[in-house]
Amino acid sequence: MTKMYFQKNEESPLYLFLFNKKKLIKVLNYFGISDWRYFLKNVYTSDDTEAVAEEFMLRGWRYKKVLIEV
Repeated sequence: MTKMYFQKNEESPLYLFLFNKKKLIKVLNYFGISDWRYFLKNVYTSDDTEAVAEEFMLRGWRYKKVLIEV
């Protein structure tokens, strides 16, 4: 499972999304992202996490969404 984080703004809750790695790579390739390691370590934003989650739902793939309490 690969981790991605999501938070709309500083006041909203922080969520951890857990995606199947192979399926996540397929989605990122679909979005035109070939260097997924660099993307996950340096580039992605909360909007990207939300887009990936939406694509997983459209494809009928499952993922986990966990609330992180700070």
